[in-house]
Amino acid sequence: MAVWLHEDSNRLRPELLNALRTAAAIDEATSEISRTLPLPAPMRIGAGLNTGTAIVGGSEYTALGDTVNAAFRLEAATKALGLGVALGGRTSSELSLEAESLFSRREVELKGYESPSTAWAISFDGLREFLRRYDR
Repeated sequence: MAVWLHEDSNRLRPELLNALRTAAAIDEATSEISRTLPLPAPMRIGAGLNTGTAIVGGSEYTALGDTVNAAFRLEAATKALGLGVALGGRTSSELSLEAESLFSRREVELKGYESPSTAWAISFDGLREFLRRYDR
């Protein structure tokens, strides 16, 4: 789990892009480990990104709240979606993904939530392409 804190709402979009770059880098490192070590199966990861308020603090720097719970549930949903990354609604809105063709809008069942949630999902290859387009 990683937490990005921001007090300046003007920095939210750049911070979300940094979180996506970080997820892509972790996937690349995981893929390299799978290529170089004799493992019984390839290592795979999933990333769930969600945006909102949380309670953060404590001696172990804990993050708590619905925003955090939903992020964990989105990560778990990547398995059922067959894609590497799932973003929550506010995250996709902040990134203006409605017009972005590389992300697909999906309805997902999140454990502990009564009704389906909307997520925007993408493969890690698609994410790298999205980031390349954005960084041009």
